Amino acid sequence: MLQYMIGFRLIKRSLQANALFSLLCGMTLIILNSKFATIFVAAGTSSFVIVGAVMVAFAGFAYWVSNFKNINQDLVKVVTGLDIIWVVASIIVVATNSFHMSFAGLIITSLLALIVAVFAFLQHTGLKAYISHLPEGRG
Repeated sequence: MLQYMIGFRLIKRSLQANALFSLLCGMTLIILNSKFATIFVAAGTSSFVIVGAVMVAFAGFAYWVSNFKNINQDLVKVVTGLDIIWVVASIIVVATNSFHMSFAGLIITSLLALIVAVFAFLQHTGLKAYISHLPEGRG
């Protein structure tokens, strides 16, 4: 029962932290899009607004998933899967520098990917503990 509760709390808290982090990053990108365009040495600001809006939408989704009374395993897997896609895409972008980002842009992208990878790991670990110790009749 203890592992079940640890998994339950870990899922809830990591989803909520993920949502808050994504909301803050998304809003920052939207509000300071021209500053980020300068830091990243990007040609335009629209990509930062679009990525910021996607992050805000993701934040709402992750927060919504965290607020179910019972853990919705499928939706937690969706959030975790989206986090993994973000990390893999970030690795590809940094490795190839396909957008010709500045060194600062590459570092920021790498740090964000690392933080998102931690959220994915915590969500996966929490879900694993939760599923493996579900009380009878709750699976």
